[in-house]
Amino acid sequence: LAVSLLVVLCGYLFFFQAGKLALTDPDETFYAQTAKEMAAKGEWITPYLYGKPQFEKPILFYWLVEASYKVFGVNEFAARLPSAIFGLVGVIAIYFLGGLLFGRRAGFLSALVMATSAEYIILSRACVTDMVLNTFLALGILFFLSGYIKRKGYFYIFSAASFGLATLTKGPI
Repeated sequence: LAVSLLVVLCGYLFFFQAGKLALTDPDETFYAQTAKEMAAKGEWITPYLYGKPQFEKPILFYWLVEASYKVFGVNEFAARLPSAIFGLVGVIAIYFLGGLLFGRRAGFLSALVMATSAEYIILSRACVTDMVLNTFLALGILFFLSGYIKRKGYFYIFSAASFGLATLTKGPI
């Protein structure tokens, strides 16, 4: 029930009319245009901006936006969709992390506070790498602590994969 409530709340806060406003932040246009050019060239390895290769950021976020463009077309909603999805996943990760450490009630309240925080909502509705990075870091911590507390070694593999994907999102932090 708690996860369902969080999904409904996040669905409204992160997804509802996400494509209504134009891309305004310079970073949004940077990521959206790069993914648009990659999609137009059929390129999945080298990011292009204004026809020239650019290697300012790692590739994962471009892949997510490019895949979204392939499914929904090139528009503001498609550009912002990966951030919204990862915003939702991040809230659920915090619910489970809080539940693991302090109980389900604390996990739910933590996830609720995070989901309704202004900065979190803004970043979940923007075409920027921050939400994807945040979610992979939260999952890395969740899996690591799950492995430690439950004494299940396979969680460490998930933790390492999450931290690796975080690096592929933004580079070394």
